[in-house]
Amino acid sequence: MPEAKKPAIDLQKISNPQLVEALATLHKENTPLNQGKVLDLVLHHASFLAPVILAPVPKGSNVPPQLQGKTAIQFQLITTKDGRPFFPAFTDWTELRKFCGPKQQQTLLLRFDDYVAMLQRNDKAHGFVINPMGLSLTLDRGTVMSLFKKKQEVLQRAQAKAAQGPAFTEETVEKDTQVMVGDPVQVPDGLLEAVCQLAAQREDIRTLWLRQMV
Repeated sequence: MPEAKKPAIDLQKISNPQLVEALATLHKENTPLNQGKVLDLVLHHASFLAPVILAPVPKGSNVPPQLQGKTAIQFQLITTKDGRPFFPAFTDWTELRKFCGPKQQQTLLLRFDDYVAMLQRNDKAHGFVINPMGLSLTLDRGTVMSLFKKKQEVLQRAQAKAAQGPAFTEETVEKDTQVMVGDPVQVPDGLLEAVCQLAAQREDIRTLWLRQMV
């Protein structure tokens, strides 16, 4: 049977309400917990609008044959006060309009890994900044590459554990033992990220809760 085509993504409807809310919370209270929530959404869930210029590659003797007839993509950069260029990333059209105004703006939909690839190809860019005209988050090159490395390490560990098959332990609880369930005192970041990675690959998992049983 022919494979069903995925519906086209309407870029006009792109929004990241959870990330927008998390960024607002982070700007009000800059804590490790709020930082972690924002970074988790940026690394694993958010899709960003990137302003670009799309133009057909001109024909000519200086253009390689494999590029003729293709579309050239030019990513726009923003410059900080000290002259450093960054790739902009917008959570929604409201934020993008603060940058480009009402004019028609060509865009592409990018995720965190796409910005990593762009930084690897562009030595001049210093990183990328989310919603530069609003409640922004700036991620410099070093931070982006460090986060990407950790993300890959967690994914590789999760894949290795999955390949080993499920592991179960059994514990007998005496009758009338009191059991308390609540929020963990310390969040196991590595375990949490690994579980989120696996859950993202399962369409039947919509929501996760982290609880500790004592």
